[in-house]
Amino acid sequence: MYTELVRFPSQLKKMSVSFILGKIFICSSFFVWVSFGLNQMDSQPWPFFFALVFLISFNRKIPVVGLLLLIPLFLSFMILPISLDSELFWLFRGVASYSIFSTSALAFFCFFYSYGFPLRLVLFFNALYILVGLAQLLLGVDIFESIIHVRTTADRGVTSLTPEPTYFGMCLVFFSWTLVLFRSSLRRKTFLMFYFFNFMAIALLAKSAMAMLFIAILTALYLIKNLGFLRFGILFFLLLVLSFFVIGTLDNSRLYKLSALLYELGPLDLMLSDASVNYRVSHVVISFLAFFDNLMLPHGFGTFGSYFTYYSEKFPSIFWYGGPTNSIMSFMGAFLFELGFFGLMFFAFYILILLTSKRVRIAEVIFLLLVTNSALSVAFPFLAMMFAILLLNTLTHSKNPESNFSYANC
Repeated sequence: MYTELVRFPSQLKKMSVSFILGKIFICSSFFVWVSFGLNQMDSQPWPFFFALVFLISFNRKIPVVGLLLLIPLFLSFMILPISLDSELFWLFRGVASYSIFSTSALAFFCFFYSYGFPLRLVLFFNALYILVGLAQLLLGVDIFESIIHVRTTADRGVTSLTPEPTYFGMCLVFFSWTLVLFRSSLRRKTFLMFYFFNFMAIALLAKSAMAMLFIAILTALYLIKNLGFLRFGILFFLLLVLSFFVIGTLDNSRLYKLSALLYELGPLDLMLSDASVNYRVSHVVISFLAFFDNLMLPHGFGTFGSYFTYYSEKFPSIFWYGGPTNSIMSFMGAFLFELGFFGLMFFAFYILILLTSKRVRIAEVIFLLLVTNSALSVAFPFLAMMFAILLLNTLTHSKNPESNFSYANC
């Protein structure tokens, strides 16, 4: 097992065509919502295109376990016959989502395994996201509207290089998760500085309640592992007080209103009373209900809207907000609803590989399961990166010492 977590090959290998294309792919993944004024779409095809180019140029051997990441792509084609009654748009969108996830995850896997994790590059984009968000706060949220399709309101936060404050906040959560995984490759001051700025940016820039929830969970899991329950309880209480103080300065913001409702009503009544929270939770719950009601058989693409209507009419006091849509606001929900039993088997096999490895902690598996049940799409690039990182860390050795990858014993 190696204590140095970020491995890089020689300068000659760094200048290879494959290495350069891989770096371009990684950079494009952080610009997945930036259109550069070329089209009107929210998500852009840059990561998928450059992932394919990189994989075509890649001529090194990788562990067979990496091919597991291609299974969702094959499953999406396998269920096409049961989706032929749906509109062509939803068929294309469904296959494209799983194609982007699988090709991106495999490209991340190949690059990290062969060239190491580009920690400095990730830190650069972490800082860039915060700086762009800060520029929007000071100069107006529409300052980058020509290259990013922004969707926010006066009581919500800024969006940075994403279309919505929630996506901005969740990107910062994933940056923070990366900091935690690779913290032994960072100086203590660097780790604490970036983690603190991410936390403050989520609260003051993104103002995302969902992101605040997940950064709190991530912090709790990290503190429990490293401090023990007693010191964790003391420190987490202090952080909770700090969070309430910070949120209290955001009077009339959505994050402030949701925090007040959570305090007054509790989590269950908050879900039943707030429209946005209800809509996001309903996508997760309805996906699971339809999965079990259909005996775990795949529903295919383009049918979620009808099930959303059915359960909304059956439980009107629970699922009361939002119109039917075939776009599922849940990574795990999409896998279970669209791919059925096969999607469940992919997740089960992947998690089993992680749990049987001594180098992947149970806390990381728990956090992965939680974020995949949030309102993130299948094509969310940061999830593909995390699937690759966690899978890579299950490897115990490699024939090429320079190719070893580990964040274990951080």
